[in-house]
Amino acid sequence: MKEYKRTCCAKRSILEKILIVVIVLLLCLLIALFSVFVFYLQNGKSDKSPFRYKAVPSALEYNHASFITPSPVTGNNGTAICMTHHCIQAASQIIDFLDTTIDPCDDFYSFVCGNFLRKSAATNEITPLSKFEGITLNQLDALITEPIEGTLPKSWELQRKYYKMCMDVNAIEKDDTTTFSNLIQQLGDWPVLHGRFWDERKFNWLTSMIQCRKIGFAYEHFMGISANAANDTRILLTITPPAVIHLPYQLRELYIDIMANISIDMGAPSYLAKNEFIRVYKFEEELKALVQDENENGRETIVTVSKLQSDFPTIPWKYFLNELTQTAIRFDDDTLVRLRASRYLLNLLNLIERTPKSTQANYVVWKIIENFRSYLKESIRGRYESFLITLNPDYAFMSNRHVFCLNKAKFYFPSVAELAYVRRYLQPEKRKNVKGMTATIKAQMINKIRKTDWLDRISKNVSINKVSAVDEHIGSSDEAYGNDFDKVVDMDEFDLYTDNIMEMATKLYAKRADNYFKIVNQDPEIVTKEALTKSPVLSINAFYNKDFNTLVVPAPFLQGVIYNFHRPQYMNYGALGSVIGHEFTHAFVAHKNKSESGEIHWSPDAIRHYEEKIQCLLEDYQQYSGHLKEFTKDAKSALEENIADLVGPNLAYSAYQERVRVRGQEPTLPSLPYTQNQIFWIMSGAFRCYQPKLQPKLRFDQEHAVPSFAVISSMRNSPSFAADFNCPAGSNMNPEKKCQIL
Repeated sequence: MKEYKRTCCAKRSILEKILIVVIVLLLCLLIALFSVFVFYLQNGKSDKSPFRYKAVPSALEYNHASFITPSPVTGNNGTAICMTHHCIQAASQIIDFLDTTIDPCDDFYSFVCGNFLRKSAATNEITPLSKFEGITLNQLDALITEPIEGTLPKSWELQRKYYKMCMDVNAIEKDDTTTFSNLIQQLGDWPVLHGRFWDERKFNWLTSMIQCRKIGFAYEHFMGISANAANDTRILLTITPPAVIHLPYQLRELYIDIMANISIDMGAPSYLAKNEFIRVYKFEEELKALVQDENENGRETIVTVSKLQSDFPTIPWKYFLNELTQTAIRFDDDTLVRLRASRYLLNLLNLIERTPKSTQANYVVWKIIENFRSYLKESIRGRYESFLITLNPDYAFMSNRHVFCLNKAKFYFPSVAELAYVRRYLQPEKRKNVKGMTATIKAQMINKIRKTDWLDRISKNVSINKVSAVDEHIGSSDEAYGNDFDKVVDMDEFDLYTDNIMEMATKLYAKRADNYFKIVNQDPEIVTKEALTKSPVLSINAFYNKDFNTLVVPAPFLQGVIYNFHRPQYMNYGALGSVIGHEFTHAFVAHKNKSESGEIHWSPDAIRHYEEKIQCLLEDYQQYSGHLKEFTKDAKSALEENIADLVGPNLAYSAYQERVRVRGQEPTLPSLPYTQNQIFWIMSGAFRCYQPKLQPKLRFDQEHAVPSFAVISSMRNSPSFAADFNCPAGSNMNPEKKCQIL
């Protein structure tokens, strides 16, 4: 009986302990809920001042799913508060930047960036955008390394297939060198494998270049053939010496041994290999000497093919160039080429004449092995890559198989993963939203130009026409979102049916050369413009291209602190809008002097008024940067960037106010004591936060200003900023004298 009572009491004791724990937890939860209730109640109370100097709550207060509601709630002062998951995250993001102990009317940069600067040393973030370079690269790489699906555009599937086959070193080992050996037989084979039984009648140095080009091997062993702009109207085929690498003399024996041992690995007699490659080494060194002589003493000329034929009659130039380029443009006697190899070719022909064909052929195949070694078995590629690491220890990273295969996948399939990135991460509705914002800001720029009192009518019209004509390139071209993915990347007529990586690599190399030579005889401006607008740019920065009057907003730029489709638009206009306004300001200022034809754009009076306007900004910047030794002090060199920094945020602000007028006010963010307009200004500065301690030796280039000045200048010269933050007249952020351009 006593035993029963003791057991029962023990059990009851355990239950009681559990109950006590539960009660304590419930009490803690009730206290937390009550605290939150009081907190929200306090924030809902009316306040005569739109800005209240108080500590901002911790980001942890926004991470509870129970506080998330699908629609705005109304505070006690009647203000709508956005309580979605995205708004709560946005509020938390702002808290991570702010130092609320700083008066924003005294030092807005320190107010906006103070907390970020304290944390950035630990997080290793130089700027709020720093981490997105790595994120974007990982996202891009994943588009290549993900499994083959069978439902993607052909070029995208082929890129993934290439990567998968490139990584399959077991298949490469199984193939041994069979595929490679079959391919080099088309060149007349490798003499070192056959000794005196090799038939030199099968080899010719010019023919070997043509055959390499058709097979898909590297082909510029004896001369470089490229396409370069000779002037403003045409891209010409350019003939140069080949690219060569000068090896330290102390590595001579090692290099010869590498060549000999690899040839032995492929079946060359050991008694023959060393002597053969001593001759190859001597030939290569003579070739390098000829290249160096041309580079130091040669000159460039533009000549016709018939002139080439006259000067170098032993080379059948029309046949050679047409066969090598394989383009729709046919070379005839009157076709112009750019020649930067006159001395070199004369000396080369002499060297070829006195060098045995077996040595020439051994050299050609060796150069192919150097270029395509990564598709050969481990005993070959490993031996050569060890030599490269001896030559340059930094090569160890590049020899990583994953890194190599990724880089080659991007090389052989240019713009494919980049276009896929745009499709995946810049959805049409997101792009449409950004385009709408851009159009609104452009309209504000035009409106401000029209209303300005220091531009005359003609100067205004010139500027309005230039800004109106700006081509906005948001993420990529419209074609990127259509059904012609393969056509956009010029792979629609390309098919590849092979499971052999060597065959795949050579066909892709040939395809890339085909595409490259298509630009011969084209207008360089058209080629550059197409590359700018059709190939997605994946930088973490927007920019304006003056030559093509184009605004480029890359897809990776539209993330993080810069842009989020699901957050209130006053945040997006504050950050991204300020950048877009900045770039439109470049379009306004960049063409003030002369047009492409040399005509004056602005009148002399407009130029004079402009120079008077900018004098204020020059003085402002000189005074601010004078005590900062680590930054440029040249106010004139940073002038155009400073003007864009001054005008850009105010353009975006006007655009957002127009949006509010048309669509109404958006809800504010939860538990932040800031109005929508105040958050606009906070976001306009936040992305410019910069931690100099992580780059103590950094010197800003001569075109850009001190980051803190970029923030402070635009705010302290804006009447709207001063009004939104109730900054007293004469305070640091609300000076009586303000610099104004537009």
